[in-house]
Amino acid sequence: MELKEIARQLQGMTANLALRMPISWVNLLAGPQITVDGRTLDSRTQWFLKLLASSGQQPLHRLGVAQARAEFDLFQKMMSGGPAPVGEIVDRTIAGPGGRLRVRIYRPADSVARLLPTILYFHGGGWVIGSLEAYDLPCRFFCARTGCAVVAVDYRLAPEHKFPAALDDAVAAFRWLAGEAVELGIDPDRIVVAGDSAGGTLATVVAQLVRGELHPPCLQWLIYPATDLGADTPSHSSCGQGFLLTHDDMEWMRGLYLNDLAEIADPRVSPLRSPDLAGDLHRRPRSAARRGPGLCRPAARSRRQGGAPRVRIADPRLRRHARRLAGGGAGDG
Repeated sequence: MELKEIARQLQGMTANLALRMPISWVNLLAGPQITVDGRTLDSRTQWFLKLLASSGQQPLHRLGVAQARAEFDLFQKMMSGGPAPVGEIVDRTIAGPGGRLRVRIYRPADSVARLLPTILYFHGGGWVIGSLEAYDLPCRFFCARTGCAVVAVDYRLAPEHKFPAALDDAVAAFRWLAGEAVELGIDPDRIVVAGDSAGGTLATVVAQLVRGELHPPCLQWLIYPATDLGADTPSHSSCGQGFLLTHDDMEWMRGLYLNDLAEIADPRVSPLRSPDLAGDLHRRPRSAARRGPGLCRPAARSRRQGGAPRVRIADPRLRRHARRLAGGGAGDG
């Protein structure tokens, strides 16, 4: 095993230890608390970021696309803990607008339901990085902990496939799942569209685009979605450096994803700019969002002003979310 690989494994072990160590120890190791915009950074997260800074890891935008993808996949695997037990995992391809589209289906163990509720999951990565393999362990965890089937989508990535390729794939995946649901043992009326970061953006835009169809999503589960790619909210300045994903990284990925910066105004790119955030109250799927600074709060505010208070902000401490993605317990409040 190469020295670099050994170092990576040690980093992963240390990072996972940071998520499980007694909080009194973490407070000592993390150093003085960091407060930004009146909010104090969680101690475990602060120590985790400190470990990353000391590792010498280069920011994504300096790596180039191929290396950034490889590094991200390794990072996800290191941070996701052990595999949660599921009943079945099936890889298959479906017809997509750009050719065959890979999906991975996870079914919970010991399920007795004839038709399962299902999470249609779009991974994060700024539409440039991320893969089924990078999100395998989180998807196993979602399946095991919720009792839902999970269908992960390997949508096309930029810069090889620019906007709207990823969105077209996401919409095609939803329509395939809703249309074939019963044959797959899935309840077509209990499909959740979900995703983190860029995947959360895809999920909420899919919900907008298919809301008038026979079986629209019953829920949006959005984990720090990017709801406006203008990148000009205050948090892009106050939190643009030192918090893992940087403002420069986001601008780099945005430039690779879009054909032209004028597309930022397109509601399919920046769903917060949609002229109709309220929609049909009887058909609009409810939303649960995990907040990233400057991302979900304006979305919730705009929906309230539009007469549709349909977004519930699920904002527990970040370390709880990190523990869950890493395969830890749900406690530690």
